[in-house]
Amino acid sequence: MWNGLSSWRGLIPSSTVAHRALLGDWNFQKHIGRGLFAALSSNISLSNTDIVFRCDLSTVNDKRIVIDERAGRIKDTHEIQNLINSLSPIEGVDFEYQAIKEYRGVLIIHNNNQFKGTNVTDLFALEHSYLEECMPLDQKSIGLASFINKLYRKTHKVLQQQSQLYSNKATAITLRGSARVMQLTNGFLSDKNISGGFVTGIPDVYGVLKYCGLTPLTDLNNICLSTITPEEYIDPILDNLKEHDLFVINIGSFDAAGHDGNLSKKIEYFEQLDKMIKYFKEKTTEQVTIVITADHCTLCRTKQHSFLPVPVIVSPSNEGSDNVKTFSEADFVKSGILGTLANGNVVAKIVAANLGKGFYVS
Repeated sequence: MWNGLSSWRGLIPSSTVAHRALLGDWNFQKHIGRGLFAALSSNISLSNTDIVFRCDLSTVNDKRIVIDERAGRIKDTHEIQNLINSLSPIEGVDFEYQAIKEYRGVLIIHNNNQFKGTNVTDLFALEHSYLEECMPLDQKSIGLASFINKLYRKTHKVLQQQSQLYSNKATAITLRGSARVMQLTNGFLSDKNISGGFVTGIPDVYGVLKYCGLTPLTDLNNICLSTITPEEYIDPILDNLKEHDLFVINIGSFDAAGHDGNLSKKIEYFEQLDKMIKYFKEKTTEQVTIVITADHCTLCRTKQHSFLPVPVIVSPSNEGSDNVKTFSEADFVKSGILGTLANGNVVAKIVAANLGKGFYVS
């Protein structure tokens, strides 16, 4: 067994950037807005002229102070989706909102060449902070920024009313990661002769893994985020073990516990992860290299992502084992044979080591 650390060296990554890096996709010179990855996780048909945003349902008061970034992790959003879509068009601009999972959604401005630029700031919700208006970052994006601000004000008004009617916490939609669908290209794995499949319950991660060229093995709504059930994650892999070389399991429960500041829940998820790995080993005799790591660290203390290094475990390896006895960053630094892998570039290095078929858990 190999052990080590994955470090971002002062950079705080998003889940989408981190998963691309884990797989070795470092083509970040051409920015891809997070909206594209959210859209890829939905069943909406897209055209090249569409503009897309990742959306969150949030609790924001009349003074634009964010009370809850995720509206209490609201579950039932079907009526909210219908309510938002009933507002379209706004000043001649057609749009569509689709709820994806819990508080997450995607906004699509369909078939629209009216907005020449998409370079705008996010309406990003950070708890206890003031929600700044959407601002254009260049002259071409003035029109889009103006529309987003009008959309926010209109949706905020009707969502406040429904919040009181249905006793939920969704009073606003916040948007980030603007992008045009025409930016979408084939995933980088498609030309590397690597066949991959994945299982995740997180929409943006679903989208980015699909973008990278991996095949979804189950619907993201089949995965429960409040607990780690071995069958939900492992059975789709067992059913496709002969079909792919690389499997990716993303467990969003750890990140959610970090954002909620729930340390006891995070510990509980580690115990459930142990059972999931044991379940896999009991169900197959095939030689598979297992990599356990994280796309990033989400601190319970700050409830936000961090650049702090995360552990990396590789088992079994074809190079023997190191002397690590405890699952901790300190022990991995002291005794781990992998050392520190820069900028999360983990799975690409493992694949390059010719370890054969394998999957990684993040």
